[in-house]
Amino acid sequence: MLNRQANVNSLRIFLWNANGLKRHEPELLNLFTEKHIDIALISETHCTSNSKNFFPGYNIFRTDHPDGSAHGGSAIIISKKIQCQPLPNYKTNTIQATNILITLNHIPTIISTVYCPPRHAISSEHLSQFLNSLGRSFLIGGDYSAKHPTKHTQH
Repeated sequence: MLNRQANVNSLRIFLWNANGLKRHEPELLNLFTEKHIDIALISETHCTSNSKNFFPGYNIFRTDHPDGSAHGGSAIIISKKIQCQPLPNYKTNTIQATNILITLNHIPTIISTVYCPPRHAISSEHLSQFLNSLGRSFLIGGDYSAKHPTKHTQH
């Protein structure tokens, strides 16, 4: 198997909120094979330090919820054919992000997947701090559980 740099023209990226990764492994493996997925950005993995994931032909990088229990979390599942470097994860109660570095068309690019639990409000400062941690060239996807800050009132 020859490692390669990623080419934006042929890269297949899949984004999904799993609401529990382990129970979906067989269907994901089937999808990855059928659709030739290069990178899967998975949010709400519900993994813990005891969780084991198995995706033949793929590397998996995870960020579990900081309290160690089976909720929240994110993961990047990437084909072993693509060179990548794991980066430090961003792990708070409000943002769990998994980050890797790949080269897209000769440009070092951070790929990030995010899960933001709906019960926590994310301040614009906290979100800015996270986004600034990714540098200048990044692709990010995930479940931000975004809510509009204004409350709608009935007339």
